[in-house]
This record gives sequence, structure tokens and C-alpha cells, in this order.
Amino acid sequence: MDLSLSEKQEILLYKACKDRGGKLSIHLARSTYSSDNSAKSAIDKLKMMNYIEQISPGYWQVKKVTDDIKAEIGQRQDSSEQETDGAEYEIA
Repeated sequence: MDLSLSEKQEILLYKACKDRGGKLSIHLARSTYSSDNSAKSAIDKLKMMNYIEQISPGYWQVKKVTDDIKAEIGQRQDSSEQETDGAEYEIA
């Protein structure tokens, strides 16, 4: 099994961290992927690799992110001069 994240999986983690305070929903996954099956598979892989953990039905909390995602989130916050919401993520 491939243990690297796809570009879409990284985008999914990025959107959850940047726009939703580290919360990933099935609705966000479905809007990112072309099919429900693909969205569920992406969530399953992120769970298996310990990037997310379920907090309620249809919702997961991001536990860690890649260096690239962490850097991108930092660059966007610096350029927009917004304060962080205190969410910190472990780097994978």
C-alpha cells in the first residue's frame, strides 16, 4: 500500500486546517472529490495513516500535517496578517 498522500488528500487536509479550524467533514471531502467513494477512500487512508481522528459521525479532527501544508498555512497567515486560532498540528 502506498504510504504517501495524493495531491487531493493534501488539499483536503489544507482546507480543513485553513478554513475549518482543523475539522474535516465528509461534505468537504465530497466537494473535493468527484465521487462519494473516492471521498470515503481518502478519509479512510487519512485515518489509517493517523492524519485524522473521528470526533463525531461525519467529522474528523486533523492530528498532523505534512511540512508542505504547515508551511503553506504559515505563509497564507503571514501574508493576510490574520491571527491563528491556536490550532497546532503535528508535522508528519
